[in-house]
Order: sequence, then C-alpha cells, then structure tokens
Amino acid sequence: MRNQQATIDSELIRIQNSIDEYTADLKILKETAPTLDSIFSKLADTLQKFLQFVGVKNVQNISISPKTYLPVIRNRNYENITSGGVRTLSSVGYYLTLLEYAINNTSNYPSFLMIDTIAKYIGKTKEEDLAYTNRQEDINEGMNDSSKYENLYQYLMNLSERYEESFQAFIVDNDLPIGLETRLKPYVVKHFTTNAIIQGTEIGFIDDALNPIEINEEYDELDTDQKIDGDIFFDENDESE
Repeated sequence: MRNQQATIDSELIRIQNSIDEYTADLKILKETAPTLDSIFSKLADTLQKFLQFVGVKNVQNISISPKTYLPVIRNRNYENITSGGVRTLSSVGYYLTLLEYAINNTSNYPSFLMIDTIAKYIGKTKEEDLAYTNRQEDINEGMNDSSKYENLYQYLMNLSERYEESFQAFIVDNDLPIGLETRLKPYVVKHFTTNAIIQGTEIGFIDDALNPIEINEEYDELDTDQKIDGDIFFDENDESE
C-alpha cells in the first residue's frame, strides 16, 4: 500500500507540474495576444495595399468595421457601397487579406479560398446583374479599365510566389486576362467548355451544357454508359440559331 501511495503521490506531483507549466504558458499568451483593434489595423493596411495595387481610385480612409467586421472604404460601410466594381474588389481584397493574415499569424482561419466570378462588375457584367450596381459610379470608378482585371490576377500570382505551399485559392472565371494568359497557364487546373471542338478542354461543370430539346431519346443522367444521338452541346455565343 505504501508503494501504491508513493506512486500516486508522484503522479500528483507530475500532474501539478504540468498544470503549472500550462498556466504559465496561458499567462504569456494572454499578455502577448494582439488586441482586436491591432488586428483590424493590420487587416485595413493590407486591404489598402491591395486596393492600391489593383488600381482603385481614391484609396483612403480604409478600415474594418468593429460592428460588422466588413470593409469600410472611404469611410463608407461595405453595405452602402453602390458601385458593383468597388464592392467586388473590396470583397475579394478583404478575403485575401484574411487569408494572408492567417498565413502569417496563428489562427483557425482556413488556408484555402474559393471565388466565383472574380471579375464581376469589372468590365464583365451580365445584363441581369446591372440592377445591383450604379452604372454611372462604375464608370466614374474606371471599372471598364482592363488593367484592374489584370492587376487582380497579378496580385494572386504574387501571393502564390510569396507563400507557395501555404494556401490554395480556387478561382472560377470565364476567361483569362489577355496580357497574362501565358503566365497564368501553369495555374489552370481545368478548362471546361460547351464547345467540344476546343482542344485541351472538357465538356462538363456547366449545368446547361446539355440541351434537353436537342436530345432524340429519353436521357437518364445517372446512366454514364448511355449513348445519345444528336447535337446536345451548344455554344451560348453562337448566333446562328
């Protein structure tokens, strides 16, 4: 029994020492932990550098709202920005800023980012989306300037070169900036299309790649071995119909 008691006492001492070490580590973490204001300040600085890099006009009074945690551009809250182009660049820059902060600081923020339609309102706007932007403000902001589109991709490539294996960014876009096609080619993982004759591309990903009207027989989408007769692929840019 004495041996058993000695073993228990020894274990209690070991556990207490561990608790003391953890308590000391916790105290240091609390003392050195950045304040929320300092984090917002760093995020705002990085976001401002991004906006300047891509070519947004009048980049000033950039901050992060302590209420919504969203960007504030020229002292205007994100939700009050009426230029769709400024909103796009602000939101893309904001998420890239969070990603970069997470790379350089201990955090639980995921190390990957997915962005669809990255150039929305930046010279590439569908007719139905025009209702959600102020066209005149987009013109005043110079959102038809193709250099902003190129600078956006250039910023992504710079991040890739700086941090390489530290993050993944999945970008879905209809095409690439003409001036950067060669440099961006190594980054293209998949190229989907509705035009089967384009080399190096695959049919798929796009929901409307199949046109049911053109199918001559009942089609079972779950039957991958089923053969279909007829021209089931179409090109939205084809005006022959």
